[in-house]
Amino acid sequence: MIAAAREEWERDTSTALITRTLEHRLAKFADTVSLTVRPVIAISSVTYVDSDGDTQTVASSDYYMDIDEVRFKSSFTRPSVEDRSEAVKITYTAGYGIDSRFCPELDRMAIKLSLANRFEDRDMISASGDRKAYEMLVAKKMRASYP
Repeated sequence: MIAAAREEWERDTSTALITRTLEHRLAKFADTVSLTVRPVIAISSVTYVDSDGDTQTVASSDYYMDIDEVRFKSSFTRPSVEDRSEAVKITYTAGYGIDSRFCPELDRMAIKLSLANRFEDRDMISASGDRKAYEMLVAKKMRASYP
């Protein structure tokens, strides 16, 4: 139940609690790419499949990280990419740390709340479905102004 509650929180908030390497794939280059899982720690690489079908790597001097986004510099000339849905791949690291000790207290509280809800409604047939407090925490975590 703990793993399920953690996975639910991570999915609901687009958050990686434990540091991990992720990939974000795009059909083509954009000026700014919002990465889907946060908090972003570092960008490992940006690669693409060129129009000849070969994989190329973008120089790290052509882009930078801005909070949870990758921004390509105006001097970067966007190369032609192969016509496919995942021609551009951004590999990045997201998360708070190597284990649960580094997770913020808000995240811990939300997971505990989810566990309490699951325990109270073990049959999963409760008519009330009252998860208002959990949903409020999700909304708070997703606010742009949240730390």
